[in-house]
Amino acid sequence: MSRGAKICFQYKKRLVIYAVVLLLLIPEGLVLAEDTRPLCCNGKDYPSSSVALYYQIEALAKSSSTLSISGEAFALIVPNDSYLFTGHLLADAYTVLSSQQIDRIVLFGYDPSADPVNIYIGPDLSTPIGIQPLDNDLGERLLETSRIQLDKSLSDAHLPRSLEIQLPFISYFFGKRPVLPIGLSSLSPEEAADLGRELAAINGENRTLFIAVSNLSRAFDIGTCESVDNTFICAFEAFKPERLIAGFADGSLVSESPSAIIAAVNAASECGADCGKVLRYENTGMKTGDHQKVCGYLTAVAFRKSEEDFPPSAFSDEGGKYLLALARSEIETELGLYGAIPQRPEDIEKMPFDGVHLKIYMDGKERGGLGSIFPQKPVSRAVKNVAVSSAFYDPRYNPITPDEIGSIKLKLFLISNMHRIDRSADFVAGIEGIRIRNGSYSALVFPEDMDLSLDNNDILGRVCLDAGLLSGCWRQPETEVWAFTVQIFEEKR
Repeated sequence: MSRGAKICFQYKKRLVIYAVVLLLLIPEGLVLAEDTRPLCCNGKDYPSSSVALYYQIEALAKSSSTLSISGEAFALIVPNDSYLFTGHLLADAYTVLSSQQIDRIVLFGYDPSADPVNIYIGPDLSTPIGIQPLDNDLGERLLETSRIQLDKSLSDAHLPRSLEIQLPFISYFFGKRPVLPIGLSSLSPEEAADLGRELAAINGENRTLFIAVSNLSRAFDIGTCESVDNTFICAFEAFKPERLIAGFADGSLVSESPSAIIAAVNAASECGADCGKVLRYENTGMKTGDHQKVCGYLTAVAFRKSEEDFPPSAFSDEGGKYLLALARSEIETELGLYGAIPQRPEDIEKMPFDGVHLKIYMDGKERGGLGSIFPQKPVSRAVKNVAVSSAFYDPRYNPITPDEIGSIKLKLFLISNMHRIDRSADFVAGIEGIRIRNGSYSALVFPEDMDLSLDNNDILGRVCLDAGLLSGCWRQPETEVWAFTVQIFEEKR
């Protein structure tokens, strides 16, 4: 037998095996049930054969990228096109979430028949590889409680294309999880946000995955497409839903279905998501070579960052009080006063840390403050050195005097878990601090000093300005951007 004949025989043998598996495990997948909704994309955007479809999704899943997230996923953004263009992107996205505990799925996508919202409840959903149950209970509750104009779809109406093409992947990765498809058309950004908020409110304790099906920009040349899409990517990874709403409202953000994205992201945020991560971005120009009328595709996930990403505090309250007392003692000793030396807690010198910073306040205003990053010395020695430099050598202030020692208040910052980041989405504002350095220019900002009304890009820009750099300098490869966690200990005076 020739090599080509052997390959052909092996391929046919594999198809037979898959057919047997489908007959044994999902017999309803071979014949579309009469009491299910009709299909519109079967044989167009994905194979109509149960065996061919199952084999295609399995092959895509096995070849998917090794992407991952650390935390609990609440929302997914996926593209809306045939598997020929987007199958590998869908496989990547669903593989990332395949290990998550999901109780049910809510699908949002563009629906030309919606006016402005269609809720698909009634007969279950059918695909060539199985029946997908509808979450009629959730749909009925939404219809009863929503203040938005919602329509219940006709029982014989097929799903819009944007939603149907997700069903085979949902069946493959999540089995018979109940699904609530929601078709959207002319919903305003504010109404879409309200829809997401309402769904989160009636969700209860269920682990729900909100999926937005939407392409990004389209009909632009490839340069414009990538520039416009990058604006959306930056806004999403900053993960401030109100900025997405405002961006779609004023036209600075572009997508095929803004309402689907806003509803899913806002629902995820209400349920606890605090991070946005883009998994993959592509556009048709990359695949076809046509760089004129290009459509952007993106997969992205909204999730709650795992507590494991924020290691527990290293220093105890006792240790923090000791280091504060040590800092005061060192300042008093430098002034020629009697500095009482506190008793050192056991093993404090073995605690890991990456830096210390001391701020001195008097009458509610800062009176001095300097720090040390990556000091090559035990923490007690680092604190003593920083105490002296903050009290007497901060060039912004006059040295502390003996008359002022009784009026000052010390605030100690112990820095740890310092790590380099490459993207603005790689830190959580208000939880992690930022340090930026470029040559001899550097600046550091603590979580408590961040303006949380800004997105992560703007926060990094502010830190660059504090360092005496241009606001966009953090994007340059020679600029070091570090994120860190911090423990704060403050005198009670």
